[in-house]
Amino acid sequence: MASARKRRTKTESITIRLPTIIIEAIDELLRIGFYTNRTEVIRSILAQELPRHLARYQATDENSKELPACDDGGNKRKNVSVYMTKRMFANLLTMAEVLEVSKSELIRMAVDHFFREYGEVYRK
Repeated sequence: MASARKRRTKTESITIRLPTIIIEAIDELLRIGFYTNRTEVIRSILAQELPRHLARYQATDENSKELPACDDGGNKRKNVSVYMTKRMFANLLTMAEVLEVSKSELIRMAVDHFFREYGEVYRK
């Protein structure tokens, strides 16, 4: 009898430093049951926000391309590890190169923008 092989999804990990106020907003989403862990929240935000960042960036005049700055949360930050598939990681790397920012900075910008636009928790 042939043994069944489990197909494992290969993942990549990236550790980013996020302002504590964003971590608290992410934890609030976990507390109310929208997501099961921080990685799931951040991957969901990336899937929604990264295409929007790229579209906005590509639509601007070449001489005035500027990406939104991240709120530093009063310089209080915590490390968060984000796990993603190799495909998502490759897409993140490509977008970071196009936008001329680091992968970590791109994630921070996307998460920051999401909570600025949608998160009442973030606006405490």
